Amino acid sequence: MVTVRDSESEVKSCQIGDQTGTIQLSLWDGQIDRVQLGKTYMFTNLSTRSFNGKTTLTTTRNTTIIHSSTTITLPNTSNTNDFDTQTNTLTQTVEGSTITIKKLCPKCHSTQQSINIKDNFHRCTTCKILRKQSSYITKCNGALIFKIGEDELSLAIPNSVLTKFIHKEKDMTFLDAQDIEEYLLTCGPVSVNYTNDNHIVEIKKAICETELTSEEAPELEQELCSITDAVSLPSTSIKTNPGEKRPAAPETIDPKQTQPLKD
Repeated sequence: MVTVRDSESEVKSCQIGDQTGTIQLSLWDGQIDRVQLGKTYMFTNLSTRSFNGKTTLTTTRNTTIIHSSTTITLPNTSNTNDFDTQTNTLTQTVEGSTITIKKLCPKCHSTQQSINIKDNFHRCTTCKILRKQSSYITKCNGALIFKIGEDELSLAIPNSVLTKFIHKEKDMTFLDAQDIEEYLLTCGPVSVNYTNDNHIVEIKKAICETELTSEEAPELEQELCSITDAVSLPSTSIKTNPGEKRPAAPETIDPKQTQPLKD
């Protein structure tokens, strides 16, 4: 996270390239989720930066990212693993959470200091334009607390990861910070991948498989047998002696063939 114009922004670096070579690219905020490792994209309106003699690329507000089906073979380079990050995995319910939400004007990108998320409309405090609540840019981040034995583990969760997780279940337009916190505490076990410096890079709901214990299995088998016996009783209620024929089943009478009774 970096602070730009009194507003926190999320930035991630990745390595992109073509047949001529590779270069570092910085992705900002909403552009982070639009790129996936190993896929091909066409970028426009990128900007170059130079630091300590090294040139890098960065996205801008006007950057467009278009997915391409073209396969590109990259040259062998020695620095393609510079951004490989070792992660740890944890599957558990969230013990506690603290979330911060900010709304940004889509025109002037100023942070709205006073905004009621439950309202349908809001007037930007800087450019004074009245807009629908849904048109404002939502940024949310915070920390999740997990119980590890007698200790607690606090993991920072950035906007891109948290937004992707919440969007699968809820519309974030009218959610405030406590709405998100309560959802995280009640959504059940989650599986998180986090870095060694305690930053979450992925979170998803854990898939729970219920397995029968050795004590539960005989009880279930007995219940199934009892139900089977109860269902089979009607078919075994008629008994015959040896050599005796079973009574014929009653014939089915067609209502159309019956004659009305005469007085």
